[in-house]
Order: sequence, then C-alpha cells, then structure tokens
Amino acid sequence: MDLTHIHLMITHFPIFGTLIGSAFLAYGIFSKQDAIKQASFVLIILIALATVPVLISGSGAADAFAPFVGELDRQIIKEHKELAEKTLWLSALMGGLSLASFITLLKKNNLAYALSITTLLITLITFGAFSKVGNLGGQIRHTEIRHMPQTDTNQTGDHNESANDQHESAH
Repeated sequence: MDLTHIHLMITHFPIFGTLIGSAFLAYGIFSKQDAIKQASFVLIILIALATVPVLISGSGAADAFAPFVGELDRQIIKEHKELAEKTLWLSALMGGLSLASFITLLKKNNLAYALSITTLLITLITFGAFSKVGNLGGQIRHTEIRHMPQTDTNQTGDHNESANDQHESAH
C-alpha cells in the first residue's frame, strides 16, 4: 500500500467528520446538553488532527501520480494542493477552538457558550473548505464532474450560426 492508497482511504474523514461534528455540536448547544457538546469537541479535535496525515499522504499521492497526468490535471492538482494547505490552517483553528471550548465547558466558564457558538461557525466554514478541497480532488480522476466550458449548440448539435459567422469573419 502506498501513499496514494492511504490518501484515497482517509481523505473523506475531514469532510464527513466536520459535518457530523457540526451537527452534533449544534444539537448539543441548542439542547443545552454538555455531554454532547464535549463529545462533539473531542470529535472535532480528532478530525483536525486527522487532517495532517491526509495532507501528507496527498503530497505523496501527487508525486506518484505526476508522470501520468496531462496539463489540465496538473492545474487541478495544483489548485487542490494549494487549497488543502490553506484549509489545514483553518482546520488547526477549528481544533484549537474545540480544545478551548472543551476546557471552558469543563470549568463552567462564562465564555463557554460564546466559544461553543464560535467553534460551531468555524467548523461549518471548515466543512465548506474541506468540501471544496474534496471536489477539486475528485476532479483529478473523475472528469465527469469537471466544469468544462459549454458550447452553444442548437437541437441538432450544430454550433450556433452566429458563432460560426463570427468564426468565418475572423478568417
């Protein structure tokens, strides 16, 4: 098993983990159940920590995959990697806030509620960032989800006459 296989196996943990952690945290906050909030904070911390091996294995996967891709794939890989690196910092913030929230909740600190809400918001933002990273990663091998430019066609599949006219007048 190489880094590519490892990356493909663990890459969905941060995406689904932040979604599940956010849902449980929101439930814990609004139902005022400290045990659920605590469990959510622990899950979110673990997801933040799991982001590191996902990023490391992704770098190894990109290196192993590089000889087999075209220029469009290289561009998508570059965008995927750059966003993943930025999202790692957001994940670290999410994990740090979760730890702080966990501690303030245990100490019954007056900041616990505000910090819990802040953690929930950052976790939701991080989920969005992870989702975008995952979508870019999926586009590397799943060309059917790439956003390709659309050509203007009529029902017979021929190009729009005005587009053809513009093309002919250019020559």
